[in-house]
Amino acid sequence: MTSAEGLKAVADIANNGNLGINITLTENINLTDMDWTPIGTDYNNAYTGTFDGGHTITGLTFNQKETGNVGLIGYLGSGGKVQNLTLENVNLNGY
Repeated sequence: MTSAEGLKAVADIANNGNLGINITLTENINLTDMDWTPIGTDYNNAYTGTFDGGHTITGLTFNQKETGNVGLIGYLGSGGKVQNLTLENVNLNGY
């Protein structure tokens, strides 16, 4: 993954039925001003792939106070894994 738009596209693919997709960052990603929906939107749609960072995601913002389990990944299911990832300048406002 090399761009914010690319990461958003893969997150949309995951949230539309491919929750086991593996994601690997190949560059630092800046999500500032990006409307983000967490990967794995609820308990029944938990992310089960591997998110391998190796880089930094900056500017992740989520501001929906009525929504629970917010972040880069909302729900991480059995077998799901996040590794080698740095998050900077994160602003989360959820339930």
